[in-house]
Amino acid sequence: SGVIISSDLDGKFGKPIYLGSTDTSIDVVVRGTDSSVYAIGSSSETLAGKKLAGYRDGIVAKYSSTGKLTALIRSSASKAKREWSSATNSLFLTGPVQTGQNFESALTKFATNLAPSWTFRFASTGPTYATIGPSGSHFAAFTSKSAIKTISNWKPTKPTGLVLTFDSKGALVDAKSATGTPIALGYSKDLGVVLMSSSQTGVSIFRVS
Repeated sequence: SGVIISSDLDGKFGKPIYLGSTDTSIDVVVRGTDSSVYAIGSSSETLAGKKLAGYRDGIVAKYSSTGKLTALIRSSASKAKREWSSATNSLFLTGPVQTGQNFESALTKFATNLAPSWTFRFASTGPTYATIGPSGSHFAAFTSKSAIKTISNWKPTKPTGLVLTFDSKGALVDAKSATGTPIALGYSKDLGVVLMSSSQTGVSIFRVS
């Protein structure tokens, strides 16, 4: 089962909160802008009365400040394995979608009531990373495998790292290729967007200008 354990600044741990019993994974926990706690990951079992829809579904569970489960949604695709593996406190979630041997990157911005505000899916190798930037912007990094209509001249002949920028309304406003395979993405006021990627020669960290 998935487990959430809170702690205070002194390192004192609270009572564990369990989600599921046999096959649920929590990959990310964030405190949202509404002070709720969101447990994000995947599951193949029934949770809060909501049954499995694909082979494995992405899940988002919302908890109150007292640890009460207040909402849960599943993200599914027919005969597919889905997972939410990266998230921001603004509830911008990313993760892989596997249907047979085909992989896509799913990117969805949720509202605090867990309704999707906007969403994209792109052909990829699977792993996808999210971060939040200034003025409500969001960034996603993954390894792209095909052309993207909204990006001019983007027609990779082999899997290529890609960093996408979305504005506060979900419009795709910028795209930059990246060296290597993305393995982490972050943002700071001093450095801006920072990408970590791996290659045959090692691990590199780039400032995405």
